[in-house]
Amino acid sequence: MCAGRSTRPRWMSVLGASMMLAGLASGCGFDVCYALHAIGGQAGILFGAIPVADAIADVDTSTSTREGLEMVVDLREFARDDIRLNVDTSFESFYDSHGEPVAFSVSALRRDALEPQLWEFPFFGAVPFLNYFDRGSADFKVAELEFWGFDAFLYELDAYSLAVLPNPVLSPMLERDEIDLATLVFHELTHRTIGRADDGTDLDSRYNESVATFVGRRAAQQYFEARDGSGSARAAAAAARYADDDVVTEFMQDFADRLGAMYDADLSSDEKLALKSMMFDEARSSFTTQISPMLEYPERYGLLQNMPENNAFVLLYQRYNEQQMLFNDVFEATGGQWGTTVRVFQQAAATAGDPFEYLKAWLADRP
Repeated sequence: MCAGRSTRPRWMSVLGASMMLAGLASGCGFDVCYALHAIGGQAGILFGAIPVADAIADVDTSTSTREGLEMVVDLREFARDDIRLNVDTSFESFYDSHGEPVAFSVSALRRDALEPQLWEFPFFGAVPFLNYFDRGSADFKVAELEFWGFDAFLYELDAYSLAVLPNPVLSPMLERDEIDLATLVFHELTHRTIGRADDGTDLDSRYNESVATFVGRRAAQQYFEARDGSGSARAAAAAARYADDDVVTEFMQDFADRLGAMYDADLSSDEKLALKSMMFDEARSSFTTQISPMLEYPERYGLLQNMPENNAFVLLYQRYNEQQMLFNDVFEATGGQWGTTVRVFQQAAATAGDPFEYLKAWLADRP
C-alpha cells in the first residue's frame, strides 16, 4: 500500500516517537514503495517548513499560532539554559499542516502475549512501531496485522524526533494547551540528548521514551515555576496533571503486570483469550469506579474508561511510563542538578546492560 487519504480522527496523542526515516515499511515488508513513501513524506515536511521567526513575523499568522511559536522559542531556550538539553537545530522551523495530522504510528503484539512485534531494518535495527505519513497506509497496515492474528494499535503523532535531521515545530503541536505543549517540547528535546542504541529488543525504546516522559514532565513543572512562580495557576495545574499521570501510570503498570502473568501461565491460547477479555472488562470497571474519581482531570483519560481490548495499547502505555519513580530518585540524588542528572541518564543509555538496572546500581553506590 503506497498511498492513502489522511483523515482527522484522533484516537490518542502521545508524546512523540523516534522516527526512523528509513525504518518504515508497508504490508510487503521493507520495499521500495514504502521507502519512497517515507522519504517523500519527510521531505515534504522538511522542505515545506519555514523559519519560526518568519512565521511569527508574518501578518497572516493567526494569533494562536504566533503565541504558540513564541512559547516554543521560550521553551527551547529554557531547555538549553536550565535543563541542559541539546537543542541543536530543533524547533527552529515551522511546518503548517493546515489542520491535517502529520504522521501515524502503528504497533502490534500477539493477542495472547505482552511481547512486542519488532521490525528489523538495515542500519536502524529493531523497532517496535511503524510510522506512516498518511492515514490510509496506516489503516491498511493495521488491517493486515489483525488479519495475521495480532493486536494492532494506531495513534496519531503530532510530534516526533528525528535522529539527525532538524525537528520542525509541527502545527498540530500548537493545538495542545500550554502544559501539554511544554511537556511535549521537553520530551522531544530529551530524545536529542539521551538515546539508547538498538540492542535487538524493545529495551531501547522503553528506556528512551520513559526517560523522556520523566524529563518532559519535571522540566515543564520547573518551567512554569520559573516563569510564573511556584504558587502560580499554571504551575499548580501542571503539578495536578502530573499527579494524575502518576496515579494512572500505577494503575496501568499493575494491570500490565497481571496481564503478563496470566499470559505466562500454562494455559491454552483459547483460555488466555477468554481470561484476557474478563481482565479488560474488570480493568475498565475499576478505572471508572475507583481511579477516575481520584483524578483532578478525569476527562483527560476517557480512553481508559473505554479501554480497547488490545495488548498493543497496554504495552504502548507502559513503554512511555516505565520506572518514573526511579528517574525521580536519580534526580533527587543529584540535588536537582539537571546537568548531573542528564549525564547519569546518558551513562545509563550507554551501558551494555539494562539501563534501568544501571540507575538502580548508581543509586545503591551513593554514600
